[in-house]
Amino acid sequence: MYNRIDLHLRRSLKAGIVAAAPWLALAFASSLLALYLQPLFLVALAPAAAGIWRRWQQCGNLTHPHAIVRMTVRDNLLIATLGNQREVPVTVTRDSRLTAGLAVLGLSHGGRRWPCPVVLCTPGNATQDDFRRLRVWLRLASHDQAASPHPVTVSGALKQRLSLSRSR
Repeated sequence: MYNRIDLHLRRSLKAGIVAAAPWLALAFASSLLALYLQPLFLVALAPAAAGIWRRWQQCGNLTHPHAIVRMTVRDNLLIATLGNQREVPVTVTRDSRLTAGLAVLGLSHGGRRWPCPVVLCTPGNATQDDFRRLRVWLRLASHDQAASPHPVTVSGALKQRLSLSRSR
């Protein structure tokens, strides 16, 4: 029997922290460098704060108009619903990471990279069953690029890495 994949994302502190981690690391490093070497390194805090705020709005708080608030699979296409209720077909990129409780999905739409990775975590912003269904679909679904005008493919490297982890 077919289980429909319809993943509604919720606000999550954990997802926001994971998405903002590079900017948090920049803020931390520039603070340490300013403390021990030169106060001029504090200049890096402004872009770091902006990056933290944007990633928090897009992945943690889901208030940005381009934040992904829902992911569905229809006719073997991964569809992302944005905060402004626009639906776009997306492709999972090869820099995505899947684990049992966390997925950091790099997405692209129409050949352009999505500005922020989608962070799915349980417990957190996704229910465990819906997250499991999406994870299984990403690992096992075969995608035919020629059959669809908006193909969604798990890139070859990600597919190969996932197939190796299944065989262990």
